[in-house]
Amino acid sequence: MRHYFISKEHQESDYFTFITTFQNKSFTFKSCSDVFSKNQVDYGSLVLIKSIIEHGEIFNGKVLDMCCGYGPIGIILSKFLNIDVYFADINKTAVELSEENCKLNGTKPKFVICSDMFLDVKDTFKHIVSNPPIKTGKAKLFEFVDGAFECLEDGGTLTVVIKKNLGEESLKKYLISKFDNCEIWERDKGYYILHSTKTMKA
Repeated sequence: MRHYFISKEHQESDYFTFITTFQNKSFTFKSCSDVFSKNQVDYGSLVLIKSIIEHGEIFNGKVLDMCCGYGPIGIILSKFLNIDVYFADINKTAVELSEENCKLNGTKPKFVICSDMFLDVKDTFKHIVSNPPIKTGKAKLFEFVDGAFECLEDGGTLTVVIKKNLGEESLKKYLISKFDNCEIWERDKGYYILHSTKTMKA
């Protein structure tokens, strides 16, 4: 789990790029050893991206890619949706890579910041999307949900991916307790896309 928290100084030789294609669009990502899913965009993130695009009619305005890693979720979504995309991650290396990958792919982020969850995020958002740090434990995951709730506008949404065997059921229950709602948008090879809306009542 070191990629969630540990940043170290790198030489240029530590970095590499790879190309991925999503719905006939090509994306180039710069990566290195200290980030999650370093060699390819992980399957869970691709399921999340696909599901969000399928519900694209509700996505507009300010979208935060929290726990962004080297930036694939926000960058790919920015090419399919009319959104203003923001990026945040606790890992300094990931944040630097997100900035570079935005440039490589012609994405103009509103900000890319280093933040422990939502600690240094001062804005509010219409939507938050994330492949959150599941393996850091249930307490941290619930802390993530609490932070997202506080950073969403009324009527805003949180959309996340989680594996069935890594706590999908407990996360769904916690989302319902916090937001008073949770939809399952997709099930694919054990990955679940969960979507909650911050209602005025909540």
